[in-house]
Amino acid sequence: MKVNLQQKIIIIALITTLLALGVSGLISRSIARGKLVQEIEISVMNSARAVAQMGDVIEGLKEEDPRRVQEQVSRVLLSSDNIEFIVVTDLEGRRYSHPNPEEIGRFFQGGDEIRVLETGEEYTSEAQGTLGLSVRGFTPIHNENQERIGMVAVGILSENVQKITAGLNYGTVLSIFIGSLIGLLGALILSKNIKKSLIGLEPIEIKTLYQKYQGLLDTVSEGIISIDEKGRINYMNQGGYEILQLENPNIQGKSVEEVFWENPLTRTLKGKKSEEHVTCFFQGKEIIMNTRLIEHKGKVLGAIGSFKDKKDITRLAEELTGARILTDSLRATTHEFSNKLQAILGLIQLGNIEEAQSYLLETQEKNESLLQTLGKNIRNVKLQGLLLGKIHRCQEEGVQLLIDEKSFVMDPENSTGDHQCVMTIVGNLVDNALEALTTGNFADSHSEDSEQKTIRLLIQESEKNIKIEVADKGPGISHEDAPRIFEKGFSSKGKDRGFGLHIVKKCVDSHQGSLKIDTSDREGTMFHITLPKRKNTNRTGENKGTE
Repeated sequence: MKVNLQQKIIIIALITTLLALGVSGLISRSIARGKLVQEIEISVMNSARAVAQMGDVIEGLKEEDPRRVQEQVSRVLLSSDNIEFIVVTDLEGRRYSHPNPEEIGRFFQGGDEIRVLETGEEYTSEAQGTLGLSVRGFTPIHNENQERIGMVAVGILSENVQKITAGLNYGTVLSIFIGSLIGLLGALILSKNIKKSLIGLEPIEIKTLYQKYQGLLDTVSEGIISIDEKGRINYMNQGGYEILQLENPNIQGKSVEEVFWENPLTRTLKGKKSEEHVTCFFQGKEIIMNTRLIEHKGKVLGAIGSFKDKKDITRLAEELTGARILTDSLRATTHEFSNKLQAILGLIQLGNIEEAQSYLLETQEKNESLLQTLGKNIRNVKLQGLLLGKIHRCQEEGVQLLIDEKSFVMDPENSTGDHQCVMTIVGNLVDNALEALTTGNFADSHSEDSEQKTIRLLIQESEKNIKIEVADKGPGISHEDAPRIFEKGFSSKGKDRGFGLHIVKKCVDSHQGSLKIDTSDREGTMFHITLPKRKNTNRTGENKGTE
């Protein structure tokens, strides 16, 4: 028979209650019986002393008159409810009184009278007499000269003592029974409460779920870390240990600030606000982390974060960006050169060979000039590819993308700037400007105006920051839309859009950069963005991470 958790709790609680009450009852009964016997001993001794001082008893012993002693003792017995017998003897142990008159004149039985007869000692004992087993007290009898002339034995039969203690036993058993019922009720309430807190699951089910989730979390390549309400780490999965490459994997119980520098988990805990794509550092390694606050019924229990090495994210982003750049560039280039080939073919068919040659040279010069400009000022090859693709894309739509001659971007090997973030911002802002110029009423009303269909781009990298400016002559941003343009999913161009500017804003915020917009319906829109560059990241991260 399988016993569930609730039944186990009830059985254990009931057994524990019974044992505790049983032991307590036995101890209490023993103490109570001891006190009862002590009271009986005091009572028989007091009665014995009183009888030993009675004049008729003393005179009866002196005159050797048992009748006189028996009459006095009988009167005492009639007035006492507790005493079972009173026996008076001379110094030889011959009885002068007894509940059974036939025993008068015979010697005292029990063997426990020797001490009082020989030494005159007062004491109590339990021994077998003619009436049965009894508890009795002995005291000597003295004459007026303080000479011992006999002794008194006052007793209570042991069976009567047992009857009194039987009442104690009944009370003890009743107390154990009532206590057991109370314990059973408490066990029922406790078991139901525990079962409810465990969502009705059995311990084996909880163990199985824990093992499954533990295995699931360990298969996740991202790092997962959780902290309690005091900021102490209470869990990190295997992916987290691998990303951080911890030499000592035992970090549970440590403050999260000892592991991560400028960690967002502490900010989430204090500010009670989740964060996304936040950069933090561990021993010189850049980590991108998302955090969530853990709450239950309004009480903060801690925070949880997922993180990845920024190098992995950058590598993946570069692969995706490179594929998109290549696709856009190939499509735009194919379309552009298809048009040019048709133009050349037409000139040749018309016999204008010189015009065809001139057109070919002009096209070659433009492409070489563009490539030289990009190669000279933009030293990040991936950014060059992005800009080239955007230029061709804009040409497809009849829009000019002009790159300012003052633009300059360092080689990634010599720069601490986030060029991947720059590519994200530039790509999204150019796409946004292109859509503004080529869609809606503005595109229809300015279809022949080449001056209006221009996008200007400036990227300037210095030692301290990277400045980006993207300007168009489009319709501008309306006052109604301006407060919401960075909201995820918001767009004036329809559903399933509105992610570009949201991504730009997140990228700027993650670097604590600045973003400013100048817009009007006549002048168009210009975005001004400044991204601070990191300073001595490796050294600072290492120092902080190993403190």
